[in-house]
Amino acid sequence: MSEEEEVKENAGVGASAMDIVAVPSFESLSSDTTKGGRVSDDTEGFVTEGALQLGEEPPAAPEDNRRTEAETNEDAEDKGIVAASADSAVYYYRFEAESNSPSRITGCWSEFEGDNYTRGCKWAPDGLCVLTNSNDNCLRLFNLPEQFYSSDKEEEKNGDDRVLPQMVPVLKMKESETVYDFCWFPLMSSYDPASCCFVTTSRQNPVHMWDAFTGQLLSSYRSYDHLDELVSAFCVAFNLQGDKLFCGFDKTIRIFDVIVPGRCFKEISTKAEGQSGIISSIAFNPAYDMYAAGSYLKNVFVYEGQKNNKLFHFDGFAGGVTHLMFSPDGSRLFSGGRKDNKIVCWDIRNPGEILFSMQRIVSTNQRIYFDINKSGTFIISGNDDGCMSAWDIGSLKGNNDSTLEPVLKCQLHDDCINGVRL
Repeated sequence: MSEEEEVKENAGVGASAMDIVAVPSFESLSSDTTKGGRVSDDTEGFVTEGALQLGEEPPAAPEDNRRTEAETNEDAEDKGIVAASADSAVYYYRFEAESNSPSRITGCWSEFEGDNYTRGCKWAPDGLCVLTNSNDNCLRLFNLPEQFYSSDKEEEKNGDDRVLPQMVPVLKMKESETVYDFCWFPLMSSYDPASCCFVTTSRQNPVHMWDAFTGQLLSSYRSYDHLDELVSAFCVAFNLQGDKLFCGFDKTIRIFDVIVPGRCFKEISTKAEGQSGIISSIAFNPAYDMYAAGSYLKNVFVYEGQKNNKLFHFDGFAGGVTHLMFSPDGSRLFSGGRKDNKIVCWDIRNPGEILFSMQRIVSTNQRIYFDINKSGTFIISGNDDGCMSAWDIGSLKGNNDSTLEPVLKCQLHDDCINGVRL
């Protein structure tokens, strides 16, 4: 296998898949926002499509009737809505309390035809739109249908009983090469346009930051090797404050200051700390000043947040690590890998100890995402067989690498589900 084919295999290219994203159904998302100036850099390696006024800021309502972001999120949560993107479409489903079988409400299929399968989808932090990636290297932004958070009670009532028209993306942003990873600015809020942005990393391109209102390229973060040649990041992640951008490379993590685009970065040699391989996933602890970095060489190292020194590490994975996530209280770290049928829960208070694992079906090299609700009581994941599984982790204390059985397993598609978001 050539080097280029290996990189594409690492990124999960060439496998049709389905992504499922759930509208927050447990707690309201944070409405914290941040303001800042917009910066720009050179714009090579990208194409912008449809930068129309489709994603403009919603008109302000009269002060007496204006709904807060928290109220909007609560309305969406109460309806039990799930959004799913398949290899050929994006769908919204509704889960009824008395049934485990979701009913499809609406979707978008005209955008995903032929071999243009989806390769990931993620809810915005404010829960009002979803961002998808697909095989045509195009990022599409879909708004949450208005019927799910409308203040018109009669419209809400009617909307609950009818199938909505096909959705259309409000923005399209196209990269020139395969997109390896993308993520939202963590303090994003639709009520603060300056915070509405996300970043992407793609083959033979710098990291790009995009405006989620206009589709314009805001800035580029460029990394160079010892030969002064541009190198691409394999994963990207903002820190919790949103002022630093962490990018994973081969045996290296490079840290950019978000407000200073260009080629200025701080370099952390993970090889010097004992971690080799391509850094494929980065996750930040929400309670403690630390972050975890996983690699394709089947290891996870946890680093101190300020000094970036190694604290401890985990080994024993069946495949290269593709996804990491901390529990909301910061006491546990969940990991999943390619061609690895287990999601493993690690106790960071006793490094090296496995609390429990959860069985799923992962037979390919693509990323199979999982997600945890904000109260830390449930974890949800897709499977290669088109099923979605959910586990109750709230009351489980762990018992020497015990295997936790799912409390819910439902068939959502006949193809692989590679992404889930609550």
